[in-house]
Amino acid sequence: MRSAQRVRLERFTFFTRFNATIWIESCCDAKLAKLATSTSVAKRLWLWFLRLTSGGFAGKGPGDCKFLKAVEKLVPVPWSAAVLLLLCVVARAQDLEPRSFSPAPMGTNIAVVSYGRTSGDVLLDPTLPVTDVSASFSTAALGYYHSFGLLGRQSSVAGGMPYVLGSGQALLNGVPTHFYRSGLGDLKLRWSYFLVGSPAVTREEFKKHKARTVVGIDLGVSVPVGQYDPNLLLNIGANRWAFRPEIGVSRSLHSWLLEMDLAGGFFLQNSDFFHGKVREQAPIGAVQGHVSYTFRPGLWLALDGTYYTGGRTHVNGVRGNDLQQNSRVGATLALPMTRSQSLKLSYSKGAVTRVGGNFTSIGVTYQLRWFTRR
Repeated sequence: MRSAQRVRLERFTFFTRFNATIWIESCCDAKLAKLATSTSVAKRLWLWFLRLTSGGFAGKGPGDCKFLKAVEKLVPVPWSAAVLLLLCVVARAQDLEPRSFSPAPMGTNIAVVSYGRTSGDVLLDPTLPVTDVSASFSTAALGYYHSFGLLGRQSSVAGGMPYVLGSGQALLNGVPTHFYRSGLGDLKLRWSYFLVGSPAVTREEFKKHKARTVVGIDLGVSVPVGQYDPNLLLNIGANRWAFRPEIGVSRSLHSWLLEMDLAGGFFLQNSDFFHGKVREQAPIGAVQGHVSYTFRPGLWLALDGTYYTGGRTHVNGVRGNDLQQNSRVGATLALPMTRSQSLKLSYSKGAVTRVGGNFTSIGVTYQLRWFTRR
């Protein structure tokens, strides 16, 4: 009887490139089933970790235990990356956005809480006449996403509101300057529509539908409601409207996903820039590429890259020497937690920079999903 209740050691290989070997001690089926129904937060996190890594990538893991059937009720497979569309709401030209066009059933709702930290040669507007910047900004954002059917295809709307806090030092016209800013940023809105590969379907129909090629378009709008003071050169809000049309194409190859997005940024003038000046900015063109691998439903890793150019400014008709021609690289990791919750971790840095862009960003995002009829 003792031998039947003995602890069983099972070996599995974790998904890091170092192939670190971890040994997990798992109990007998009766004890595991009891653990699976526990309301303890610590135990539920441990069960989530087992669910995430079991049956992994090389060999047999804890997935053969009956315990996982009980865990499936606690941590079932979430729908893939439709929530990533919401994260792109607050994106700028230099941001990296993997899986920005991901199918979802009608009536999908997503609430998002995110935090990001950016440090280095970073400004909220990289075309400002400021040099030798050393700054750090933290951004917390709340967002909402909803998908619905339109003309037989999937469509969605999303919105996000950031709060920005940061400080740093720089040279303003050759004079050392220290700055501190804290306040709400501009409201970000986004509408998307799928042209190929994502019809408007219910949750039941969505489970049966698989599209290898997806083509989508979207329009992002930045509404100038953020904190702005015309007596300051550095502001959180832009005091102007901005529009960002985009088209994206993705191709699924088994567990791999290849993506390419083309976008443009268009800006209205700021008629109250720094003591009443008029500031205009030329459009910015951007291209992004992403290669991601899905280890299991909801768990994927993406390598990201972007190049953007343009954005030269004019202040009272005088052209600035601020043409942007920059590129950035990064990585994104998505982690499922439960049926309705997930986390996303991101990292990016400047690769080649001409004006702005030479900074490092890290971010973490919590996502909560629920469904309505439409």
